Amino acid sequence: MQALSFRFAAALVAMLGLLAPSIAGEPNWPDQMTLGTASPGGTYYVYGEGVANILTRALDMPVVRQATEGPLQNIELMEAGQIQFGFVTMGVALQAWNASGVWTGRAPARAMRAIFPMYDTPFQFLVLQQSGIRSIADIAGKHLGVGPHGGTSATYAPQFFSVLNVRTRVTNSQHKSVILPRRSLWRC
Repeated sequence: MQALSFRFAAALVAMLGLLAPSIAGEPNWPDQMTLGTASPGGTYYVYGEGVANILTRALDMPVVRQATEGPLQNIELMEAGQIQFGFVTMGVALQAWNASGVWTGRAPARAMRAIFPMYDTPFQFLVLQQSGIRSIADIAGKHLGVGPHGGTSATYAPQFFSVLNVRTRVTNSQHKSVILPRRSLWRC
């Protein structure tokens, strides 16, 4: 019986010894991992700080947050191997996977894998009351700020307005979607 207990203890120590390298990471793992978020001030950027902290603790290696233009650039960076994680919207991810929509003319993006859904993404359009805009149709001919080039709003807003046959002037910026003449923005 003692011999059996000794064998069991020896096997347990050997198994724990084999597990130790896997706890420290695979030999070809990087010293740190990078999480692509979006522009500072946006939801992905703030959310990314929390996720990076959780992953740092769970993986026992530094996971750093990298500011990007958003989902489109995050897919590009993952495909290039420059980041290991990235926040994306499922519509853009599907277009990249199928080489359609904003990804038309490129090779299908196959390096990415979905890990978990973050949240639903509703669209909101804000205007000043005195702008006279009361419907989507009233936006025709107006200046439309849609956020950073690779962001969710910048990707979907032009498609949204195209389907509705509403012609707008689209501008990329570091701010969330705002439909306002630039001067009146400061009077909010």
